[in-house]
Amino acid sequence: MINVGYVVGFHGLKGEIKIKSTSDFIDKRLSKGNKLLLVKDNDEQEVTIKSSRNHKNTYLVYLDGYNNLNEVEKFRGYSIKVNEDDLYPLEEDEYYHFELIGLKVYDYQNNLLGSISSILETGANDILVIKENNQEIMIPLIKSIVNEINISKGIITLFEIDGLF
Repeated sequence: MINVGYVVGFHGLKGEIKIKSTSDFIDKRLSKGNKLLLVKDNDEQEVTIKSSRNHKNTYLVYLDGYNNLNEVEKFRGYSIKVNEDDLYPLEEDEYYHFELIGLKVYDYQNNLLGSISSILETGANDILVIKENNQEIMIPLIKSIVNEINISKGIITLFEIDGLF
């Protein structure tokens, strides 16, 4: 199962849940009629999207069968998951965030910089957050900086960039 977001709160009294996305395709995932799996600890609830809309860096979603705040409050903090089989196909040289998290990052001289701990979405390009010994390095995920991404080997190598290191 792949995490594509989480329930962060609610909007209004009619049962609209507020979702923070961790997916590149959240608009498609939250389309009317699509099914999602809400997961927290040992509880799993399959739900169907009634409607959704973008709202201040989150998505507001009505679920079929849930008509008021009292019915959806239990979903606070739930993760939204999908099966790997339900992932959308990507173009060559495109990757899902979950595929990059944990990869080791090396500079142009093959020095280990650390491992990818998270990815920030900025709009222009994603930023790789690399952690090593409680230090963070942020590197733009762009072709002029990233030389190679090798998922099977678990590594990313960078080009030599003046002033970067």
